[in-house]
Amino acid sequence: MLAILLLLAAATPAGGPRTIKALNPARVEAGHGYKLSITGKGFKEGDKVYLDRVELPTEYVSTSTIMASTSTLAEGNYAITVGRPRAMSFPSILAVYVKPLRFAPQPKVVTVKEEERLELDVHLMDDEPARVFAANVPPGAHWFEKEKKLVFKPDFIQGGRKWKVSFSAKDATRTATTAIVIDIQDTIKVIEPLVEDVDHASATITKLLLEQRTDSYTSAGAWLEKSYPARVCVPEAAKQEAKMPVRVFLHGVEAKEIGGPCSEHEFRIYPADPDTTYWWGYGGAAPVNYTQRRVLQLIDWVLDSFPGADAERVYVVGTSMGGAGALSLGLLNARHFAYVESYWAQSIPRHQRPGRLKTLNEIWGPPPEALDKRGRNPWDLQDVTRILGEQPSAREQFIFTRHGKDDPVIHFGAAVMKSELTGHAFYEMLENVRVGHYVVWDEAGHGVPDPVMGKHWWDDAWDTMHDDRAFLRRDRAFPAFARSSANEDAGTGMSRVPQRFDPTRGFAGQVSVPGDTGWDGAIAGVLNRWLRWDATKIVDTVDKFEIPLFLKIDAVAQPPKPGYPTKRDTRADTSSIRVTVTPRRVQSFACIPGEKVRWKYGSLSGEAFADLDGAVTVPDLAVTVEPTTLVLERF
Repeated sequence: MLAILLLLAAATPAGGPRTIKALNPARVEAGHGYKLSITGKGFKEGDKVYLDRVELPTEYVSTSTIMASTSTLAEGNYAITVGRPRAMSFPSILAVYVKPLRFAPQPKVVTVKEEERLELDVHLMDDEPARVFAANVPPGAHWFEKEKKLVFKPDFIQGGRKWKVSFSAKDATRTATTAIVIDIQDTIKVIEPLVEDVDHASATITKLLLEQRTDSYTSAGAWLEKSYPARVCVPEAAKQEAKMPVRVFLHGVEAKEIGGPCSEHEFRIYPADPDTTYWWGYGGAAPVNYTQRRVLQLIDWVLDSFPGADAERVYVVGTSMGGAGALSLGLLNARHFAYVESYWAQSIPRHQRPGRLKTLNEIWGPPPEALDKRGRNPWDLQDVTRILGEQPSAREQFIFTRHGKDDPVIHFGAAVMKSELTGHAFYEMLENVRVGHYVVWDEAGHGVPDPVMGKHWWDDAWDTMHDDRAFLRRDRAFPAFARSSANEDAGTGMSRVPQRFDPTRGFAGQVSVPGDTGWDGAIAGVLNRWLRWDATKIVDTVDKFEIPLFLKIDAVAQPPKPGYPTKRDTRADTSSIRVTVTPRRVQSFACIPGEKVRWKYGSLSGEAFADLDGAVTVPDLAVTVEPTTLVLERF
């Protein structure tokens, strides 16, 4: 700019007849064109106005006034001169600035009570059309970018905590930030568990026996003020600087005592449900999820009592009744869990076997004749196909589930028979809504292993909490796989050969007899087998998302018998597997429903659109044993 001014000054002799006294406006906002009014003396007809020596459309008014029009201006300082090429005025400076993005005034701290709905509007001044992103939102809160609104209803174990939520705005050239502290008031008080016994079982583990006393929030009716036992395993190596996962185990109906094995590498919580509420609750005409509340209270107590317990790695595991409880607890309260692991679970309460229906009728009340997609009764509320279809937070969960085709207690229809409420089966819905899932079935019974495949045959003990690469955390993204070309066929819920359906056993055969199951589809199989990701190399920013994908195949091997899958992390070959990928639990690369993004995967590239949840799905990618990074970027 200085060089231009010197040149212009040199082109006009000192004391030249044309002089600019005032430029109006002299300071303008970038991104627009303007009409300039220039006053001075010595202007002549035929004079032109120049912007950095570029001629502008000019209108001569008088010897003291001349007008000019600019095109759209970018940020910078521009020299305005009047005259002719060899008789030019000294320049006057037109300053073009970029108007800063600014958030509208907001309170620094917002308070909200437990189970009270908070709607927080966070707008830009003048409603500027910039993107606004939210970070470090409390679990269970959701930022609706299009409406510029944060919605949050804290539950009863979130009180007494503060969350500093950061908001960042950006457009092509400008940015702005602000922060608001959400102070959750602890307004629902429940009775703290009482430590009854401390057992220093070893130098590495301490075992606690708790008495969990209840009050009007955690029990009612005949159960009011009842006490329940609970056991907690505490790994001594867990510290604030070396946190460990928290495993919650929900037992089945036949559990004779509360507890189980401990681990040096994680906390373990063993709550109790001796009332066979299916880990949900009770209450007759107006049932309430009292049992779930007790379990959540135990988790909260462990997280508060032990700084080494990692709130980002809490997961729930259950078998039989506990398997159903794990699905219900982990999906309806997805904000608190990184992972759900369920064995032999009935996913649709209305499909329980006759004997169990009788028990639940007494505890929950009979199922209403009218189906209710809003889930205003425990029968329809806990229909897993309804939860996955209706609750966005549940679709951000990762689920491992396993069923047996010769299970005579909870028959295989729990996995493949369609819900009357939604028209979809459990396994089908997992694929349809692209929730993270790893599904296993075989010809096992109710806890009795498959006679051909044996125990835990589907991989080499992949542990999503402790794996070095393919691990899960509540605060980290993961890829939800669907439509894998390597998936076996679980069946349609029909029989392979004509036979009568038994309400308790379904089409189950004898566990000891290989291949005699009556259910259609493959005898044993897995959905999303061998598919992994590298969580240590995820890039998750406002503008870009990256995640490496690969196959975990240790060796080439053949199945133990024709018609069966291979065992462990082996496969008949190492060819690629084609699969649809949806990044879930994305922390920063949040999209507006309908937003178009670019994707790249190896040499392939394309465009994709975010769905109503803001999730982006890329179909038909070829995953190989060599990691390939899926990249998403904004336009």
